[in-house]
Amino acid sequence: MTSNPPSLRFFLLLIMPLCLILPGQSVAQDLSHRKSNLNLTVHDLQGNAVPDAIIDVQMKQHDFKFGTQVSDRFISISESEFNSLNDNSKKNLLPNLSEVVSTNFESSLQNWESFGQANLALTSVTSSEGGKSLFVSNRNFNYSSPRLFLDNLLKVGHNYQFSVSAKLAPNTTGTVQITIKRVDDSGTHWINFPAVTASDQNWIEISGDYTHNAVGTVSQFFVFIKGPNTDDSLGNYYLDDFSIVKNSTPYTPVWQDILNYRNTVQTHFNHAVPTVGLQWDQIDRNGHSIPDATITLLQSYGLSITGASVVWPRDRWPTPNRYRSSSLPNPNTFHTDLVNSRLSQNSVIARYSDSGVGPTINAWKILNEPIHNNYYQTTFASAGLYSNQYSALASFFVQARSVRPNSILSINEYGIINAASDASAIEYRDLVNALLSLGAPIDKIGIQAHMSRNDVSKADIIRRIDILAETGLPIEITEFDTRDDANQINPQQQKIIFQDMLEAAFESTSVDGFIVWGFWDPIHWRGNGPLFDQNWNIKDEASPWFDLVRGQWMTNLSNQTVNADGEWSATDAVFKGLYDFTVTVNGQTQVFENYDLSEDQQFSLVVSESLVPPSHNIPAMGGLSLIILSVTVLGITGSRYRLKLVSGKHTLD
Repeated sequence: MTSNPPSLRFFLLLIMPLCLILPGQSVAQDLSHRKSNLNLTVHDLQGNAVPDAIIDVQMKQHDFKFGTQVSDRFISISESEFNSLNDNSKKNLLPNLSEVVSTNFESSLQNWESFGQANLALTSVTSSEGGKSLFVSNRNFNYSSPRLFLDNLLKVGHNYQFSVSAKLAPNTTGTVQITIKRVDDSGTHWINFPAVTASDQNWIEISGDYTHNAVGTVSQFFVFIKGPNTDDSLGNYYLDDFSIVKNSTPYTPVWQDILNYRNTVQTHFNHAVPTVGLQWDQIDRNGHSIPDATITLLQSYGLSITGASVVWPRDRWPTPNRYRSSSLPNPNTFHTDLVNSRLSQNSVIARYSDSGVGPTINAWKILNEPIHNNYYQTTFASAGLYSNQYSALASFFVQARSVRPNSILSINEYGIINAASDASAIEYRDLVNALLSLGAPIDKIGIQAHMSRNDVSKADIIRRIDILAETGLPIEITEFDTRDDANQINPQQQKIIFQDMLEAAFESTSVDGFIVWGFWDPIHWRGNGPLFDQNWNIKDEASPWFDLVRGQWMTNLSNQTVNADGEWSATDAVFKGLYDFTVTVNGQTQVFENYDLSEDQQFSLVVSESLVPPSHNIPAMGGLSLIILSVTVLGITGSRYRLKLVSGKHTLD
């Protein structure tokens, strides 16, 4: 038998504990920055210690911001209004989860590209709906056409309907056909929908069903729409209103779903982000009644609110139609209306303030997704309203600060955590620093976390958070969820990602909030809420939330005894939050509610007479060897009282 040399034995002793950590597990990290010291003293009404008290310590709400996105209309609707809706209207309270892709070609190609050297261009010559369509010309081969890749869009085993409107160019005859190419582990598959004879006079709709039965890994997957082919030419044609819709029966909510939704928001979260009613286009169309009702309800639950999004610079919703590029807006008019509606003393951020007519919101997502959406900044800079795009973005914060000097103003972006490398985090950090250097009063950085990758580790998450923390600003995880609508990540992988995200955020000294982007499947934008399925069952992948946020990170201590002076101190610091204390004396209890423990605290709990009867002092009557007392005590019937007779150095109870 051989033995390892001393140096090797020492090395093995060092690494053996690390080898015992299983994949998906993490070493417990220091959470002292999330805790406070707690000391309690129990007294009666006269200030006397109550040494026989028993204390229960119950945390009821986190100090750390654990929040959720909420659906304005769904949470605020009244029972009478809900019951008056027909089934279709009830379904419309939920997102349309059947729509996978919808392209109207009004402002851009929206991910369509040329296949086989066809020329693609938007045109206003003709359209099925709206003002524009896609014109396909200069085709070199019979398959030359527009192509759309379908990666991460369809789910195995599900059936989908593909449809598109088509029209031929003048003096052209022939057919139009939808074709899918899929390469997977079983080979190359060409799925040809029936060719349909088209016309140069009228638009026709072409459609067909497809069941996604891919085997193993899909390495290539796209749809293309072929035009007319004749013996002597390859015809030109127009396309409009392409869509892919999942063939399924939409869920119809019942009133109990509304109640469950409200109860979950009130029970599990301390912060909420209403996501539709405060948007520019939504207020333009529907006014303020829904957001007013939603915010009032959420605040009655004790939740804080973030208003989103003040400026979302994209060339589609929530930008009003009149200011999208397809409407050729005047940049000066566009800019003036943006400022007046969103950033002025008469805007949405002023209305929801202490001096406004709406309920007050003290945190605002001022700028949303400026890296991925640059329509506003390019439009305004190109028109000479700003010297460059950065100046335009910085000005949004400056104008917001002039209206809301004491509010928290944040920036928000996606693709930072859910990325193949740190490049996006570095780009985001550099953008924030550039805006800060231009005087933008940014108070917080928001990092979305719509996770669809299974190769992002906890170390990756921490490193990318740390990159953003180099700005010196606090960070909030603003939009967490995971995607399985196209078999991106399975439930076990979702559970691991959820735990890694929660731990990375809670352990970081730079992060002060974690917002899940919804929680219930039917009302989640991708049909995969992080916590509950359609029937309100807790999902297996939700276990990190219940184990950590609702478990390990919530202090609950029972049957704690005080010392002879009525004092008790937590052996270990407790998690910061809102607390209730229950004091029990001689089998009777009293509850002390809503004690804020966001920092070290010492609380004095004064129990009522029902737990500890008051004492009464009787003046000395000196020099008597026998005292006969007739004592009338005014108190609570059934309460116990102690009489203590003190004469000289002798005491008689």
